[in-house]
Amino acid sequence: LCQQLVAVDSKEGFLSLTSCIATILREKQFIVTQWGIDTLVSTLTITASRCGPSLSADHAGHTFKQLCSLAQSLISLHRTKLGGRFHLLVPLLQNLLKCLFTPDARSSTHTLPPWLSPKVETLGPEHAAAYARILTTLCSPTVSSVSHSRKRQRNNADLTDETKKARAYAG
Repeated sequence: LCQQLVAVDSKEGFLSLTSCIATILREKQFIVTQWGIDTLVSTLTITASRCGPSLSADHAGHTFKQLCSLAQSLISLHRTKLGGRFHLLVPLLQNLLKCLFTPDARSSTHTLPPWLSPKVETLGPEHAAAYARILTTLCSPTVSSVSHSRKRQRNNADLTDETKKARAYAG
């Protein structure tokens, strides 16, 4: 799915692929491996970069929201597998942030993805809010996103708040 997401060329194909990935992240968590998490983060990073798929700029807002939704699901549902993988997550966050800014016309470097036109303002406050939700999910995790699904023995280690640990780790 990840290989196809980078090469997709239609809105319908993009929506079906992101829908499948979102379903796997939310409802089939048992089949998501560490390799799958790393691959998905890398794929989302590429999709939000200048090497991304050649989708129509008419649907740039929806494309951006889908990418943000996948990133948020990934962070909230698979946070434990992202531990120590901030070197993969930071470029994704940087590429999504670059999409929110209109590049300077005098700049010779083209940093926007092909699905985002620099001539038309397609991303607005609602897209910035979607990006802000990712950062909020990362920096202020819920108790359920940091708790471990396996049963643990009751001991003194359980007295440490996992939410506080995750907040301190995120910065």
